[in-house]
Amino acid sequence: MGFILLLDLEFFLLGIGLLFCSYLWGVISCLLI
Repeated sequence: MGFILLLDLEFFLLGIGLLFCSYLWGVISCLLI
């Protein structure tokens, strides 16, 4: 049970990281354009 929770948290953090990365990418491309 604890292992599944840990795995879930890892995917959650990964998802946030990806969202933040794409957001940052969007801001950078807006500045370039």
